[in-house]
Amino acid sequence: MGSISAAAAAIRDSEDLVSGLVLSSSVVAYKIPGAVPKQPLDRIRVPTLVFHHENDACWACRPHEAKNIASDLKNAPIKKTIFVSGGSGASGNPCEPMHFHGFVGMQNEAVDLIAAWIIKPTE
Repeated sequence: MGSISAAAAAIRDSEDLVSGLVLSSSVVAYKIPGAVPKQPLDRIRVPTLVFHHENDACWACRPHEAKNIASDLKNAPIKKTIFVSGGSGASGNPCEPMHFHGFVGMQNEAVDLIAAWIIKPTE
């Protein structure tokens, strides 16, 4: 649910405190209050990365719906979507960290990709 809060913070940042935004494993299910696609994403005016696992099986974070987030970031100066695959050892609830939702088996690679984008945001 962190992506909901992160998007909301960037949208409401009237003091320019937010310099960039990373939305990982974003909640996209419309029936969840505040789901990322239901928010006024056109108000986000900072570089934004949408980061998701292709095999995320969480019902609230379906990859095919996450692909649409970037198109709503109309005023973000830089926007990029990265879908990763890989990892291993997925087990338990697909909405928890020990599944692809949490980038299981590839956490270091996911962190490295996100960190590289934060250091140098590109489309």
